[in-house]
Amino acid sequence: MNKSPGWLSEIENQKGKSRLSKDEFDRIVHLFNGDCHRKHFYRWTGKELKKAKSKNETIFDGAVFRYLRNKNQLNLKQAAVALGLSKSQLSNIETGRRTVNEDLKVKMMALYGYKRESFKNFSTNDKRGSSVPSQYKLDIVLRRLSEETRARVLDFAISLHSAGETNG
Repeated sequence: MNKSPGWLSEIENQKGKSRLSKDEFDRIVHLFNGDCHRKHFYRWTGKELKKAKSKNETIFDGAVFRYLRNKNQLNLKQAAVALGLSKSQLSNIETGRRTVNEDLKVKMMALYGYKRESFKNFSTNDKRGSSVPSQYKLDIVLRRLSEETRARVLDFAISLHSAGETNG
């Protein structure tokens, strides 16, 4: 598996930042001949799987904040100064590389003219949520992909575009 003993300790103790992906989980179950006990393994690690799921639900928070900043016609520097952040910190939030704690979320929503509760409306697929540009969300997804995978996605998109030109 090419993982360090420290990584394994963090997984076993559910402390630290190390997390177990589904593929790693499946491989561990198989290595320990636990396929017939898979249901039990899932129950034992259910807490970890729930953490991973809730983390993924916040993947597009940055896109919402970027949209609201642009909607308020603030550039990155203006918003960062008003929030007491560096431009780099705010950029990392808006591109999904950094998460936001509740206090900062409240402060950001207030800066952009909304109550904290309004955030949920922008982060779902209702009317407000659909106003967040897909481009902002796509940017976050692409940043999470490896360089090789990004190249494959780009090649695929180009092939679809080229096929549309020849068919259209």
